[in-house]
Amino acid sequence: MPAFRNSQALRWNSALRHWEPIALDECGWSLHDAGALYGAIVVERFRTLGGRLFDLPDRWERFSLGLQVLNVDFELSQPNFEEAFLRLLELNRDLVAVAGDVSLVAVASPGELGDDQSGPTVVLHVSPLSWTRLASWYRFGTPLFLSNYSAVPDSCWPTQMKTRSRLPYYLSELELGKKQRTSLDRSLVEALPLLKTSHGAIADTALANIVIVDKHGMVRSPAIESVLEGCSLKLATRLLRKIRIDLIRSDVTLPDLYEAREVWLTGSSGCIWRASSLDGRDLGADKAFTLYGQLKAEWVRHVGHDFEQQAIEHLA
Repeated sequence: MPAFRNSQALRWNSALRHWEPIALDECGWSLHDAGALYGAIVVERFRTLGGRLFDLPDRWERFSLGLQVLNVDFELSQPNFEEAFLRLLELNRDLVAVAGDVSLVAVASPGELGDDQSGPTVVLHVSPLSWTRLASWYRFGTPLFLSNYSAVPDSCWPTQMKTRSRLPYYLSELELGKKQRTSLDRSLVEALPLLKTSHGAIADTALANIVIVDKHGMVRSPAIESVLEGCSLKLATRLLRKIRIDLIRSDVTLPDLYEAREVWLTGSSGCIWRASSLDGRDLGADKAFTLYGQLKAEWVRHVGHDFEQQAIEHLA
């Protein structure tokens, strides 16, 4: 991470209507910005795969939705969005070459409020991938910890808008941290907190959506109105259709999770990987994870890059 603190970001200049390079440690939000006052910040995060950008239309669509909902006056097209990220990668070429692949992040807020509104605050930057964590998840699966906190329901803000207002996830991480300090279970070091919906069903984690192959062999993921539908989950849906399987969106209960044949996680950093346990109880009755293997192979073909092998080799 220290090397990334010296990375170059891009900040939108509303007056001149262009991107300006800026040192990452010089980025900041005015205390009069709606982002600082109300937490009104939208975010988009994805990663490069083999140094390339993939599935940008889904990312742009979700980011655009957030801009519209928060009334962020930022007129930029998808091609311009892609061009800006390619420029960001070029600005950080040496850093990216050493890192292998990186996360790419866009954050935007409406800017300062009032008569002297100066335009939106929009910043693009690069962030490191945790190869150690990813390699562990690929090799052994991810332990899950059921949090006491609930995901924000659609009645509070649109669940399909990815926002920086992520307090339930943060609080669940604090909750997990307390458990890690008092437990002898070392697997919790790599665990992810799993949130519930407001009505008690399974929701998601801060980094990934949940997908199960239930005891009847149906592939299911929590109802779309209950969780943020990740772009990786959308891609999983499309890739499943290629092998003639439909992803059903419906409530997933705790018994469903424990009885499932397979439990997967999908997210930008890791693409797709397995969940191994929930609160110490093994998940996935079918230890071969046959369908997971099929889908992962389709994913690798789609992106032309073996992300799992990359993570494991990165630690060698």
